[in-house]
Amino acid sequence: MLKEPFTHGQIFSFERIIDKEGYLICDTSAVSQLALSSKKVYQTKSFSDFSLDLIEKEIEKISIFLEFMENPKILFTSKVSEEIRSIRDNLGNKIHFLRENYNLRRNGRKSCDEKPIEQIKLEEIHELYNELHRASRRLIFSPGQRQIYSFLEKIVLSVTRNTDAKIDYGFFYRKDDKPRKREDLHADEQLVAAALYLSAFERRNGGILTRDSDIKRILRNTLFYLKNSGQQGYIEIISLLRKNPISLYHAEENMEAKLLIDSSWAYPFEVNNMVSPEKIRTISAEI
Repeated sequence: MLKEPFTHGQIFSFERIIDKEGYLICDTSAVSQLALSSKKVYQTKSFSDFSLDLIEKEIEKISIFLEFMENPKILFTSKVSEEIRSIRDNLGNKIHFLRENYNLRRNGRKSCDEKPIEQIKLEEIHELYNELHRASRRLIFSPGQRQIYSFLEKIVLSVTRNTDAKIDYGFFYRKDDKPRKREDLHADEQLVAAALYLSAFERRNGGILTRDSDIKRILRNTLFYLKNSGQQGYIEIISLLRKNPISLYHAEENMEAKLLIDSSWAYPFEVNNMVSPEKIRTISAEI
């Protein structure tokens, strides 16, 4: 199915995007800014460290996004749903810690004071994340041909690893602020593999909605690898991705998003210094 051509950098409302696309896979970062600034949650020592204005904006964004998720074209991957659950749990743990801290700080004894307004609002966000997690689980993408999907995911994982497409986690944290353990769920790679599968093997044009720049690199590097690997089967996949394009949208404010990549364009397949001939050979040998 050919879709109406959009151009690089154009901004569209979520409603227009979902009307245009056959599916829209959502990343954790597209839902809320809290997903991109979890270090702020990790670093907080008291409820007053949170900006009430930002909390209220967060509540509004998540509430609107929950309504948007009622559209049947919206999809999540299992790893993105796990990330949402992790954010919910981490926020819940932080609220519990701050509540205990707040109560015991009053002259060493429990306080009967009213809850701080920031606590009330954070508990509201926590409940919204609970709803978000439940809703995302109902919308998890499930491939009909599991073996084909698994092979695509293997390609994406290898491309990501060998081209350094993901920014190191340490970039976001000072050494003393970094949580002791953070597992990489490979949600970004799973999301890109899902889009490849839906467009190439279910013949559905569609999109990815994210704020994560890693996903742009992963998608572009994977498309470049598929085109330049020299394997006939991959060239056929590229042909299908041109007929049933994957569009990558960067989520902006006010339920809008900017178009960054469309697999029907020449741009994703042009010279890419991150994917050298040597790396292409390494990836092919690894797969």
